Amino acid sequence: MAVQRAGKYIFPMLKDIFAVCEEQPEIMVSPWSPPEYMKTNGQRQRGGHLKREYYPDWAEYICQYILALQAEGFPVKRMSIQNEANAVQKWDSCLYSAEEEREFLKTALYPALKKHGLDKIESTSGIIIRNGFMNGRWKPLTVKQKK
Repeated sequence: MAVQRAGKYIFPMLKDIFAVCEEQPEIMVSPWSPPEYMKTNGQRQRGGHLKREYYPDWAEYICQYILALQAEGFPVKRMSIQNEANAVQKWDSCLYSAEEEREFLKTALYPALKKHGLDKIESTSGIIIRNGFMNGRWKPLTVKQKK
């Protein structure tokens, strides 16, 4: 599981970074790939889409990762639904159309964030959709909850 790997490699590095910063850094999480069984291509690499039946499971997985970060004292302020959602890579990647990102956010991710008390991420600093390079230009968009 990603949380165990993060506990071994990422969390110690973050603790070192936090120790030398004058101001507390803010964390942005950006998933690269769901587990292979959740994807249409059956592998973590080379794109593939998140299967709709795994939307709730992947949302829960992301929430558990955020909760683990917070339990270690790392404030998660922002997140993207997917790192480079339109890029097929040799390394971990997953493809989302804009419609798939919207549907995942609406039906699975936001309800899971809310269930775990993590909806402040969405309303405070934003969930970035379409994270990545588009036509060679960086174009993040922030989605805010309608009041």
